[in-house]
Amino acid sequence: MSSTEKKVRELVWKEEDFMSEIVDKLKQIMRIDEKGNPYFLIQYDKLKDIDKLGLHLITHFLAKRLGVMESDLISIKELSRISGVKYDVTAARLKDMFDRGLVQKEEKNGVQYGILPHGINVVIESVLEGKLKTQKA
Repeated sequence: MSSTEKKVRELVWKEEDFMSEIVDKLKQIMRIDEKGNPYFLIQYDKLKDIDKLGLHLITHFLAKRLGVMESDLISIKELSRISGVKYDVTAARLKDMFDRGLVQKEEKNGVQYGILPHGINVVIESVLEGKLKTQKA
């Protein structure tokens, strides 16, 4: 293998490496139980709606990888219910997230959304930034 090929291989995305990176950051924000339910370590009610939705999408992403959920996709109605964000606001924020390339959208059993790896990083950084601002205030 040439040195160029070795360098390029460093860019190859591996889910296990990605998971190692995000888990350390997520430990500052939340935990999930063995059934895939989130437990937030931050003031959930102080989060922006888009961050609340993002964290629940991340929870689904992780729960699927734990094998406790069949899919990491969720409907607008269900996401609204579990996040406590109004349905219309949930729909609007998901559209924003989709337009920014943070979530995927699939039309099976109605429209469902799932967070993409890039979206996970964006949500985590936004929540941690908000946490720092709250601590300084």
